[in-house]
Amino acid sequence: MPSILFGFFLFSSIALFAFNCRKIYRNINLGKNIYRGDNKKERFLKMFKLAFGQSKMLDKPVVGLLHFIVYVAFILINVELIEIIIDGLFGTHRFLAPYLGSFYNFLIAFFEILAFLVIISVLIFWIRRNILSIRRFISNDLKGWPKTDANYIL
Repeated sequence: MPSILFGFFLFSSIALFAFNCRKIYRNINLGKNIYRGDNKKERFLKMFKLAFGQSKMLDKPVVGLLHFIVYVAFILINVELIEIIIDGLFGTHRFLAPYLGSFYNFLIAFFEILAFLVIISVLIFWIRRNILSIRRFISNDLKGWPKTDANYIL
């Protein structure tokens, strides 16, 4: 019975996610088509640097490190989600442990440490945004919904 409930909620979540992706896709397509075939290499490098390099983060190494911890943890801990889904659907426990041997224990311990570091990083981000008076977080255009949205994300 628990596996059936888990499956129901899993597939309901996937359906809701797909529905919302379709809405976002539809809204994006409301805009005008613009030809972006020029300077492909330059555009790709700029996108890659902005999206993954977070060039602003290099100016402040501590903040950059905290962002890196959150980013890496998000990617790696989502890998663990595969095992959680398998365990939930099939009623198993630690499905991957027999296949990975002692490396499994290392991975789980690493994920736990990473999760702890994420909690600390997010707490520091929250304090910087809400308690410390950092100039770039004080402007009028960041009051109201933008501040609330940033806190929801944290």
